Amino acid sequence: MSSAARVSLGYLSEVERGQKEASSELLGSICEALDRPLSLILREVSDRIAIAEGLVIPDTVPADLAAMGRHDRGLSHAGKDLQPIG
Repeated sequence: MSSAARVSLGYLSEVERGQKEASSELLGSICEALDRPLSLILREVSDRIAIAEGLVIPDTVPADLAAMGRHDRGLSHAGKDLQPIG
């Protein structure tokens, strides 16, 4: 994984453990190595943070694109799990 993402194993390990912050370039390289679109990863993280903050974020991703992210790419799309709060 580290060679595919063009980052040292030690640095990647520190990022995984939360000891280092990944730059946007590194995140892009990691997503490329995993064959996952960065946009869907960031959206999932954003949705999880919004839920933790108690915010309701409407799903604005077109259904066909969201379905591609869930099914064709093997990603779980956090938006499908959002429930109204309150």
